[in-house]
Amino acid sequence: MLLNTHAQRTALASVVFALTALVLLAVSVLSYAVFYWSYVPDSAVTKHVFLHYGHGTPHATLDLRDVSPSLFADQPYDVALSLHVPPSSTNLALGNFMVTLEIHAYPLPPPPSPPTTSEILSDPSAILARTTKPGLLQYKSHIERTLSDLIKSPLYLTGLSHQVEHVRIPLLDSWSFPGGLFASTPAAARLEISTPSHPHGAADLQIASAHLTFSTHYRGLRWFLHNHRLISFLLFVSIFWGAGCLFAGVMYWFVAAQISNGTRTGRREESRDLGESDADDYEFVTGNFGSSPVASTLRSRTRGSSVGTSAREGGFEWESVVSGSTRATSVGAPTSDKTKPGRR
Repeated sequence: MLLNTHAQRTALASVVFALTALVLLAVSVLSYAVFYWSYVPDSAVTKHVFLHYGHGTPHATLDLRDVSPSLFADQPYDVALSLHVPPSSTNLALGNFMVTLEIHAYPLPPPPSPPTTSEILSDPSAILARTTKPGLLQYKSHIERTLSDLIKSPLYLTGLSHQVEHVRIPLLDSWSFPGGLFASTPAAARLEISTPSHPHGAADLQIASAHLTFSTHYRGLRWFLHNHRLISFLLFVSIFWGAGCLFAGVMYWFVAAQISNGTRTGRREESRDLGESDADDYEFVTGNFGSSPVASTLRSRTRGSSVGTSAREGGFEWESVVSGSTRATSVGAPTSDKTKPGRR
């Protein structure tokens, strides 16, 4: 029976340990996913640019409040403008063009009502970055362009490709904005594209589409987590799982020790109470009864029980029976064949 009980306890402990390990493993995977999502930024954050024509040089105002939660403070970013420019004769004749970018922070302290993009851009003290960089379409000779158009003409005719040229203009390298208590989160940006004066009048760069891209420049632990995802997943999940198992083991040992101490204290108090009860319930009285000496008298105060005792000591034999709350005492005679006369 003891063997069966021990085996049942061992099996139960094994099941509990396996379930606890599985739960801790699931918690570790979830913890790593939350940690990776909150610590490692996206590789790139892109904002579509809509340029305005007809009022001076082509320009655009960008509201960055929708993408600023994806940008991490104190994290270096490479900011670049991507343009899809058709290789028209006007664009080819322009030559170099200039791109100016201003990034403004959200005003501090925050106003009662959310400010508009124009109000944010009107504050010169909230400029986080300002830069101007040149751009140029890739140079190709007339013969090279003609041959390229002939080779790609089937794609142009079927609509699978378009006659546009991709131009990427780096604007900021390893740029970051401060964090902490006085964090300056990017809230708006102003973009302007200026072209030199044309001999036959002003001419603007013709652009099919434009995108402003914040490319993350990973460093340190973020670089390791992003570039070695499988290794980092196994490593950090193992660390989280080991820490969880260690904590669970310590808590199990602490709870088991508390329960064991409480059980020992309870048994010790119970034994002490039983000892005091036995000392109170039984009293031994010695004396003489008539002409025969009384060996002992057993007085019991126990109620609701029957106690029968017999003993042989010093040549005398006595027996005491107690039932309920009635006190009963029986004194036996000496066990020898000859009985000495009692004293008067």
